[in-house]
Amino acid sequence: MRLPPKALSPNARGHWAKRGRAYRRYKEDACLLALAAQGGPAGRREWRRARVVCHFFYRVRRRRDGDNLIASMKAAFDGLEAAGVIRNDSGLIQTPPRITIDPRRRPGVEIELNEAHPHGR
Repeated sequence: MRLPPKALSPNARGHWAKRGRAYRRYKEDACLLALAAQGGPAGRREWRRARVVCHFFYRVRRRRDGDNLIASMKAAFDGLEAAGVIRNDSGLIQTPPRITIDPRRRPGVEIELNEAHPHGR
């Protein structure tokens, strides 16, 4: 999926309405992509806990703050909950983001989810 809009960065300084529109659009995009990846509503699964890895792809090498990258993905995580992938986004176990620089690849982010079992099973 596309990178989160700049308005969703925790460091963004903009109007609340612009942030709200960006949040709703990004959440909807994540929800639709998650439903498509599951094969539609019929293939829906609802995990209690899941480990999430966000893999960011950029064309230009520069310093990026991993904590801010994860924070900017909040709307996408809410979209996963809306799609029924996870029961509640508080059940997401967030791992440090992966960042790849590839001048030939279109910038974007891939979200990898794996069910996390309680007690390490």
